[in-house]
Amino acid sequence: SLKFAAMKIPGYLALLNRYLEAKRPQEALGFFNGNADRRNYLEQIGFGNVIDHAYGYIYMDLDKFDSAQKYFSRAKPFFEKVADNTSRMIFFNHLSLLNVKMGKYSTAVEALLLAKQTAEQANNIEWQQSINHQLDSVSQLAGDYKKASYFSGVSAKLKDTLNTLGKEEDILQLQISDEQQRQDRLAAEEAEK
Repeated sequence: SLKFAAMKIPGYLALLNRYLEAKRPQEALGFFNGNADRRNYLEQIGFGNVIDHAYGYIYMDLDKFDSAQKYFSRAKPFFEKVADNTSRMIFFNHLSLLNVKMGKYSTAVEALLLAKQTAEQANNIEWQQSINHQLDSVSQLAGDYKKASYFSGVSAKLKDTLNTLGKEEDILQLQISDEQQRQDRLAAEEAEK
């Protein structure tokens, strides 16, 4: 039943993601195809492109590349122009995975460059590091070792930046803890007087 359907959407998507994370795409497909009312409802409220993305990913995992391409192509305009940064980055990362599985390495690099652009716009260093690392790997598969070397260098630099930021955060946490302990000591001394 679709009573309170809007409240069920996160659960549907979480279950779908569980199937996919468990590498059970056939069950994910059965889940999606098993309830036309749910799928229609999601399309009615504007999730049609998300559904196409999900179908594309499922078919990619099933090695049904023609079907996967069809769904990714249908969803692509939405993710290029409308989607938020996180969804856009994930979509183009998945599109790159499809192209790698199909042996279309240059097209995979193009998709990753769009994901990289999104990560840079979002100013998310973790995404940038991950995508540059993937660009290194896919550029090697494409035989473009010069680009692979460049992306490897960028990835290493971003990893160092992340490590430095992590250390700075650790130092700040220690300083905060030390100050809290000092304040507690002062309060205890004041209470003894």
